[in-house]
Amino acid sequence: MGIAPAGSTPGNEWYAIQAAGNLYLQSPIYELTAAGTTFTPPAVLTLTYNNLITGPIDSKLRVCRYNTVSQNWVPVARQIVDYGQRRIVAELDGLSLYGLFAFRDTTAPEVTILSPEAKEYAHTGTVAISYQTTDPEVSGYASGVTATRVYLDGALYTNTTIALSGMVGEHVMKVEAEDAQGNVGSASVTFTVYLAVDVRIEPEVLKVNPGVLTAFVTFPAPYTEAANGIVSATCEGAAYERLNAGDSSDKVILKYRREDVEAALTAQGQTLDTEFVIRGTWTNAVGTYVFQGTDSITRIE
Repeated sequence: MGIAPAGSTPGNEWYAIQAAGNLYLQSPIYELTAAGTTFTPPAVLTLTYNNLITGPIDSKLRVCRYNTVSQNWVPVARQIVDYGQRRIVAELDGLSLYGLFAFRDTTAPEVTILSPEAKEYAHTGTVAISYQTTDPEVSGYASGVTATRVYLDGALYTNTTIALSGMVGEHVMKVEAEDAQGNVGSASVTFTVYLAVDVRIEPEVLKVNPGVLTAFVTFPAPYTEAANGIVSATCEGAAYERLNAGDSSDKVILKYRREDVEAALTAQGQTLDTEFVIRGTWTNAVGTYVFQGTDSITRIE
């Protein structure tokens, strides 16, 4: 069954009459009535639109049905735009009041960043870029997300992963989503990349006496200068007792007292075990950065 009211919808009165919310009436209201009538399969309502209305018509014009229960206009479930004939073809599942409305979407899409997360990553890895976008419905309709853009530290970024080598420090990733009517929403995440260093702990058997842990730390290229700019270096949160230069410019030797390490662990609600995390910071002319490495010994006596 097909229904085609005569006449064309106005094209020069866009958003002229606001019916409800963000819906603006663009045509006469057509009363198609016969109490209790439903259509299976759906009937088809065809409305023409003026050629002054251009662009993505499906995101601008919607055929709506008046819901007598909720007393508002609701977009029909399915409509097709025939650009060649300047027609909008809508499926009707029953008789009611129908009209053609312009939909003025002023609500920006929502963005949720899944990866990277707001945490630390080792400089030796890569991290995938993952996010979700939604365009909230207004008056029962959303114009839909048509474009997304990713920025890394302010610059447009087109890759789907981030290689973290050479990126030690703090970074900001921003994702923008734009809908069919030009509204832009965004979300940002700040993450930190730390320098993963090689750590060797001695002795293999830690005894009470002398009770000293020695950490041999090697800084990888191109960050070897970090060995000369160390600001802090802890073992499980305990400060070092002594820092010495290693046998080359990319190495340092750190010494920790067992009792200090045990006290730091106790303060964190932990106990001494055979794995130790060395973590610290170094500084240069640009800023302050984090390094971290881990090693295990054989046993503790």
